[in-house]
Amino acid sequence: MSLTATDIHVAFGGVQALDGASVHVEPGEVTGLIGPNGAGKSTLVNCLTGFVAIDRGTVWIDGIAAEGSSAHRRARRGIARTFQTPRIDPDASVADNIAMARHRLNRTRLPGSVLRTPRCRREERGDVTAVHEAAERFGLTDVLQRRGSEIPVWQLRLVEVARATLLEPRYVMLDEPAAGLGGAELELLGSSIRGLAAHGLGVLLIEHNFAFVRQHADTVTVLDRGRLLATGTPQAIAGNRAVVDSYLGATA
Repeated sequence: MSLTATDIHVAFGGVQALDGASVHVEPGEVTGLIGPNGAGKSTLVNCLTGFVAIDRGTVWIDGIAAEGSSAHRRARRGIARTFQTPRIDPDASVADNIAMARHRLNRTRLPGSVLRTPRCRREERGDVTAVHEAAERFGLTDVLQRRGSEIPVWQLRLVEVARATLLEPRYVMLDEPAAGLGGAELELLGSSIRGLAAHGLGVLLIEHNFAFVRQHADTVTVLDRGRLLATGTPQAIAGNRAVVDSYLGATA
């Protein structure tokens, strides 16, 4: 059981965005995905989640090829993600933004909601509990009733991560979740990511902050110009000469 992309090729017009890229995500582990700007990281994530069609190659979800499967269906198969730019309803409260993820899981339909059936009330109580637990996990309890437009971008990123976890996925892709976060927030995010893995989720962490990736990832995959440059433990990647020359430089 794993999420795997193998030998992925994608071209946009005359630009080869991915040229044989691969990545492997195991349940219960954090896989870091790094590389310079334009390396193809977000494109690869979009291929995994069904937002971009693949020219050649295969995405496997728990051993079953995902070819032709839409983003919606892949979400139902247990894949959740965040985006580089948080996708939040600015007029809705933080609590409601997080709770949106529960709509896919709840089984009550419109008649049941209107009639306030026992199932409807039970699911509403479950939603409230799940939202508060996620908010506490990501340090958002104090802003639950504030609108999305009233909190800073770094908190919006945490709202997206919290919402993704409420989809009850098997795999979650976090696209630069640490951008704009400071020391305390980074510690909170890092411990939360490790907590997700400890509960059996496979986490794909796409980040420019290699120090953060090195601290929290079990394995790291490096892309460069759409190609797989290296894969290994964070320590091995930090000492890989090709990776240092193309991307890490002095930060290694």
